[in-house]
Amino acid sequence: MHYLNFTYEIGDKELIVREGVLTRKTTVIPFGRIQDITSERTLAERMLGLATIEIETAGSSKLASSMMIPGIANKDALISEIMGMVQKIRSTNGTDAEVHHVSSEKLLAEILHEIRGLSAKFGPAQEKR
Repeated sequence: MHYLNFTYEIGDKELIVREGVLTRKTTVIPFGRIQDITSERTLAERMLGLATIEIETAGSSKLASSMMIPGIANKDALISEIMGMVQKIRSTNGTDAEVHHVSSEKLLAEILHEIRGLSAKFGPAQEKR
């Protein structure tokens, strides 16, 4: 029953896991928070050609930082796909940070140029006595 009521979906920015027989639970794991993925195969899983993967995320508690996905038929392909999405998100975030840094420098340079122009136009500030 547990395996039949356990699904996962790979989105553009997150992994969505739904589980539960009587009580349904949905967990959304952003790819940017995934730290590590490990696989485990019990004897029964090996006989059936299945595996369980554990996804560790950046979190403050053990319950919030680990998710198990059982019954995976092609674990290597799933791990590769998830890690590919993690790398894609991290490289996109790095690019955004670089663009933000460059635009901040450009903005500060423009402000400095404008202040120098105003200073040249109006002359140095004179102190009143």
